[in-house]
Amino acid sequence: MHVAFIGVGNMGRPMLANLLKKGFTATAYDIVPAALDAAVALGAARAASPAEAAAAGDLVITILPSSGNAEAAYLGAQGIIEGARRGRLCIDMSTIDPGTSQRIAARLAEHGIRFIDAPVSGGVGGATAGTLAIMVGGAAEDFAEAKPALDAMGANIIHVGAVGAGEVAKLCNNLIAGAAFVAVSEAFRIAEGYGVDPKVLTQVISKSSGATWVMEKNHPVP
Repeated sequence: MHVAFIGVGNMGRPMLANLLKKGFTATAYDIVPAALDAAVALGAARAASPAEAAAAGDLVITILPSSGNAEAAYLGAQGIIEGARRGRLCIDMSTIDPGTSQRIAARLAEHGIRFIDAPVSGGVGGATAGTLAIMVGGAAEDFAEAKPALDAMGANIIHVGAVGAGEVAKLCNNLIAGAAFVAVSEAFRIAEGYGVDPKVLTQVISKSSGATWVMEKNHPVP
């Protein structure tokens, strides 16, 4: 299968690399020339716009920094909506607001183009290892069609519900993770104020009820 991959930055590039390793071929586009050059070095063909990339793909994948970037890539001048053929499936793996996902899906549907949202969790490390958690919003048949490509990039892939539901799940996850970051940072600051060795505190918490993903994977104390 030939994939149009739009957005080959810190997250997109290793995700594209895993697709290529699994036997997919790709045409890539990125607004940043150096990022696009790096994707071409991996083996992707070069496109001059999202529309050109979409026209070449059997499947369109995007992962972009913001709602505005996603909307422009899909609906703007030389956007995916201008290049993707009727019946084509688009997978947006950006973390954006659910309303934007639903607006994009509605506009694409007017042109006979299908859309699912599939934001990811796991960071650059998970993208590189191919172990991302992927939460998907969209029709069940579209999820089934997307699954082989998602399997090439992730290890935990869950169909959450209709379009936008994947983004809702990701934002809820980020809310919990963000609260944990604050709690861990504050806890270690308090301990520091009382002269407690942070490495010893880490040993205590890692074996206690306060153990979290933040403590294990993104600890503020080396």
